[in-house]
Amino acid sequence: MASPPRAMSSYPLLSILLGAALAGAQNIPQIDFSRMGTVGIAGAFAGLDLYNASAPTLDSSAATLVSRDASGALTILGATNNGGQLLASCSLKDTLYVGGLFDSVAGTSTKNIIAYKPSTGKFSALGTDGAGVDGEVNALHCDSSSGLVWVGGNFGRPTSAQSTAFGGAVAVFNPSDNTWSPAPFDGLRGQVLDIAPSTDGKSLYFGGSFATTFASNTSLNSTNNPAVPFSPGATPFSASLVPIPLNGSEITAQPASSDSNFNNILNILCPAGDDGAGNTWLAADGSTASITARPFKFINAGGIRLGNTAVNGRSTTAFTLTTIPDNNVLELSYNDPATNQTRTCTDSCPLAPSSTALYQDFLFTTSQQITGFQLRLTKWSGSGPGLHILQLLSNGAFANALESLNSESCYAPGASGSSTSGTWTTTEAATTIAGTTQSVLVASVPVGTSSANSPSITWTPYVSASGEYEVYMIIPGCTLLQDCDARTSVKVTVSPGNGIAPAVTTVSERVSDDTQALIYRGQVIPTTPDYRSTVTLQLADSPEGTGQNGQYRLVADRVQFVLTSVGAGGNGTGNGTSFGAGRNGFGFFEWPLSASTTNATGILPNTTITPFDALSFAVPNGSASIHAIAPYSASRLFAGGNFTTASVGSNIVSVDGSGLGAVSGLAANGLNGPVSALALYGNTLFVGGAFTDTRTGGASNLRYVAQYNVESNTWASLGPGLAFPVSSLEISDAHLLAGGEFGLARWDIANGVWVSSGGYLSGSTTLVSNSSAVGENGAVLGGTFSAIRKYGADGWAVLENGPTVKPLGALLDHTTTTSAGPVATSATSNAQVRRHWFSHITMSDLFPRQQTSNTLPAPPSAPAPAVLAGTFYSNSSSSQLSVLGGNFTFANGQAKNLAFYDMDSNKLSGVQGAQVEGVVRALYVQGNELFVGGQFTVQGAKGSGFATYGLANGGWESNDSEGLVAASGSAVTVRSVTGRPSNADTVIVAGSFAGAGQLTCEAVCAWSIQNKQWSQLGSGIKGDVSSVAYAGSNAELLVVAGALTLEDGTLANVAQYSFDNSTWISVGGANGVPGPVTALSVDELNSNSIFAAGRANDGSTPFLIHWNGQQWSTMSTDLSGATEVTQLAMVPISDKHASNSILEDNRVLFMSGSLASNSFGSASTALFDGATVYPYISTVSTSGSAGFVSGLFYSISNFSFNARKFLPRGVVILISIAIAAGIVFLLLLIGVLWAIFSRREDQSQEEYVDQEGDDDSLHHRPSSLLEHINAATRNTIVGSVAGGMFPASEKSEKAITPDPTDGTHPGDDEDGMGTGQAYNDPDGEGRIARARYGFVPSGDGELALEEGAQVVVLDDRDPAWWFVRNETTGHEGVVPASYLY
Repeated sequence: MASPPRAMSSYPLLSILLGAALAGAQNIPQIDFSRMGTVGIAGAFAGLDLYNASAPTLDSSAATLVSRDASGALTILGATNNGGQLLASCSLKDTLYVGGLFDSVAGTSTKNIIAYKPSTGKFSALGTDGAGVDGEVNALHCDSSSGLVWVGGNFGRPTSAQSTAFGGAVAVFNPSDNTWSPAPFDGLRGQVLDIAPSTDGKSLYFGGSFATTFASNTSLNSTNNPAVPFSPGATPFSASLVPIPLNGSEITAQPASSDSNFNNILNILCPAGDDGAGNTWLAADGSTASITARPFKFINAGGIRLGNTAVNGRSTTAFTLTTIPDNNVLELSYNDPATNQTRTCTDSCPLAPSSTALYQDFLFTTSQQITGFQLRLTKWSGSGPGLHILQLLSNGAFANALESLNSESCYAPGASGSSTSGTWTTTEAATTIAGTTQSVLVASVPVGTSSANSPSITWTPYVSASGEYEVYMIIPGCTLLQDCDARTSVKVTVSPGNGIAPAVTTVSERVSDDTQALIYRGQVIPTTPDYRSTVTLQLADSPEGTGQNGQYRLVADRVQFVLTSVGAGGNGTGNGTSFGAGRNGFGFFEWPLSASTTNATGILPNTTITPFDALSFAVPNGSASIHAIAPYSASRLFAGGNFTTASVGSNIVSVDGSGLGAVSGLAANGLNGPVSALALYGNTLFVGGAFTDTRTGGASNLRYVAQYNVESNTWASLGPGLAFPVSSLEISDAHLLAGGEFGLARWDIANGVWVSSGGYLSGSTTLVSNSSAVGENGAVLGGTFSAIRKYGADGWAVLENGPTVKPLGALLDHTTTTSAGPVATSATSNAQVRRHWFSHITMSDLFPRQQTSNTLPAPPSAPAPAVLAGTFYSNSSSSQLSVLGGNFTFANGQAKNLAFYDMDSNKLSGVQGAQVEGVVRALYVQGNELFVGGQFTVQGAKGSGFATYGLANGGWESNDSEGLVAASGSAVTVRSVTGRPSNADTVIVAGSFAGAGQLTCEAVCAWSIQNKQWSQLGSGIKGDVSSVAYAGSNAELLVVAGALTLEDGTLANVAQYSFDNSTWISVGGANGVPGPVTALSVDELNSNSIFAAGRANDGSTPFLIHWNGQQWSTMSTDLSGATEVTQLAMVPISDKHASNSILEDNRVLFMSGSLASNSFGSASTALFDGATVYPYISTVSTSGSAGFVSGLFYSISNFSFNARKFLPRGVVILISIAIAAGIVFLLLLIGVLWAIFSRREDQSQEEYVDQEGDDDSLHHRPSSLLEHINAATRNTIVGSVAGGMFPASEKSEKAITPDPTDGTHPGDDEDGMGTGQAYNDPDGEGRIARARYGFVPSGDGELALEEGAQVVVLDDRDPAWWFVRNETTGHEGVVPASYLY
């Protein structure tokens, strides 16, 4: 009985607009990020989203359907019933069709296929009464030209159809009338796994695990050569392979028995009698034996036949086969005579006793071109190993052009042969084996000779059994024979026998290297026990080329008959389908859309065979399957799956659809595991599956995903590969999307790197498919997921108004929980590296802190990759960079824990020289110096936990006095590095340490940038500092928090230091703070408004308290015991909140960490307006559990909290026009009066001079009348320009780095234009310019400039004065246009 449907309505994952609407609906304060510059959050997370209390709980036992937009953001569409699967999709117009194995989706009942309309958000069944199909759907194709949906899978029929109307595995749905119909070929016998249209749209290709049968003009003789004795260790297929004669080869067998009746290895190549003396070879007692055969020429081999001995109670029980010259230990396939099941073996293959099987045939999984082999008998019973039969099997049958090289095969009634007409000579050509040559026949033919009069050669290979064959002619390369100019084309005629018409084809011999040319595919039917087929070569009717010296040259070497299936018996490895008498295909079927109806479940007419059907004849009809088809052109496609062809390779092949059709292997004989997905991008074929290397081995990092260059026939890796097998691939917007057990990964094709996948998935993805129905460059995903977030990011994301999120666009390295391969980059990601030991443990375990009676609680766990600190840097030659620190690596482990991120290019770069060995917890930029704090060492630097990196010269700065010193038995931990706002030379470093350089300076110390030396702050404090902030009108107070005591022993978890009188005091007294403090914020430098968060002394509960200048008060937050607050920060809001006595109405407190509440559950950030806590952002870790946010970081520290109001732009323009019109009228009136009085006084008229072009025009700003009006209006509406908290004469910094634990924001923005309401720039982004000269303001509204300062031009309509914003300070004003460039 089907499980009940899991009701879940369509739920969008908070799109940008819906997120704002939701937040507004819940009265969540809206943060004005634009005033803070660039704003980022850092932490230990892999995905994030705005908090939504109504988000559905994902059920990992059900399959969830998700849409992905062009930016990568994810939206949940619906989920199946428990146990459901989503396996295929396609889009037709505005409708998405999804197939799999399910009873319902989003509460809509249906069977295994469903339709979804994004415009309405509704699902609907296909057909009447909740119809569908009665089995699993694996493939869908939406045909836009016909408006039909083709459905493939493992089903019989639609649930509403009559059983006799459908042949199974394929059905067609017509959306226009909501009806089902059978395929025009009825169906297929088996399961369809893929449906792909041809590149010209004229055909459909079906792949899977199904059988087809084509009609035959004759009946196949199903008997094999009667001279081959029966053995249960063989199959009809293997018994039909003619053994390769080994006489003439160098064969050694050591160590051999001393008994002369049993030590001649040649006696077992074709034994004349039963197991015994003269027909058996025994090894020396108690010794592993090695038998080596070297023909010293290339031979195409298909397997080895071994017969055991029972002489004197001896027998071989296990062996290993190695090929020469490549020394590969081969994988072998054999029939187990005890179970009659097909088995495989590699290193130690079992050999059945002679009492069970006279011999066993061990077939190579791929055809081998070898020059010899070594057989090692490694295990035995009795006194030692031995053999009764040893034969090397061919791929079917063969013949050599040189009659002397055709010798009789064992069990054959006679040898294969060859004969010639005309003049042929023997020539020797060098081979790729050093010191060896190859004997071939050549004939010279005068140019102009007819084909009938040319020399010819006829091969007559002995063919053992009826069956389907591929016949190849081996053409020696012209390079080694040095006759390329004389080569031409030849006509080849193959006579299959039994009245089948000869097949004639023209083959070019103008090949540089040795080549196997397919000359026939089809039935070969012996009519007598000693039957020989015939293959004749002669000059082509229309020869290629012009010859050399008036002569063409014909070349003849060998012909090879490759058996693909035997008569009516197949290859003995049936798959549960029955076969009729005729030509059998398996796993592939081409249907031309213009073809007449037929029945593919019966015997198809031969006229329906297409060249591409060659693939179906090459795939063995056992447990094989074709999972994916990628059409490359009208005459070529690629097919991947789980199969091994008889001669060309494993799991992936190329199919030539021209001429007779031909199947060829890819480089290195394909891949060593099943292929599940293919995706073409230009000349690159992307392949996904369960492989780790090529079939022959030796490729690097082909772990579950690979790329194949069609033109060069070469394999290449995609970085280090992925962690788990790939189930689905899709090309989307010049990127490759890969789905599998790792979730979702994304490969940047142009740059050749794994990048962020956009959204975040935790779970297994079974379906990735493009879908125009969900939007341009949209896609749908299906799978079983435990967590989904709209945005995927490795520990860092930028926040903007909306709110919108811009995740980290690059991937950090990820660890893996399996040794099978590297990890995805989901998300990218997916890059495998050798990680430092600290990447696998939590930060609290990395370095023990100094312990006092009052200790800090352990921070949230932050396994790699985690970003824990951030800041920003820009100089005159580069755009703004984000500086990231934490516990991570990237660039395959070459860069560690500190990175520079360019948002424009989405690229990460590391520091030059030594890497940070440990965890970075704090960052601060002053000028061109980056100060780094945390728990780490840097090779060559003094001390630990603190270092300085030169941003201008790109290297670590060396200073003997810089290093921090730990207390005995502990390690240095720096948690805060900040700059004193009113003193650019002072850097305050705080955390857990005992001294700095030679100075005893515990927990907090000051570093002078100019003097390069440390100083203690007053008498100092003791303990551990977690957070630092500043207070006072000139930031003359330093407020520190943690687990602290003053020098006199007073408990002071929040302490205050005065820079003016060098004294420390406890804020609120010894008992005012209930426990150690983990985060601190001062409200806009106001020492009478301080917020502190931490954990009670007994560790049981978290707290948030407020200092009002008189006492500490506990805030009501409903935070539960699992809460860990890592940062508090004051942020401005767009609209005022309700007034209260705790916080001004134009700001909120931003709380970061791992937050838990009895009311809202869990979140990573929250907003507190003085009365209510609003959950804001939720995150998830790489494991799918909740993540945490370390803190909020922003580029402008002295932003304004004052909400700026504007009249509508239209109103401002109208007022400006009205005032301008009035002034113009007044001026005209004055002008008229002046003219009248001038005439009356009979004075000369003076010429009006336009001063706008004078040099002095800089002193008349704005130069246009309208700009005067706008400036006046702006000052009237907005108010006069604020001067800022600190003196304007102080030098502007190239980067402003707020303390991540500091909630102070000195200074106000210059005017209301800071929110992006520049009159000619509605988005507020402007354009970048730099100051050519320094400028000292002399009037209201003017902005000071330093030479080289970067500004954003917001209004440049006036030719003399431009309205700009200083990116460093955030101040706005007008400056001379000529001062900028």
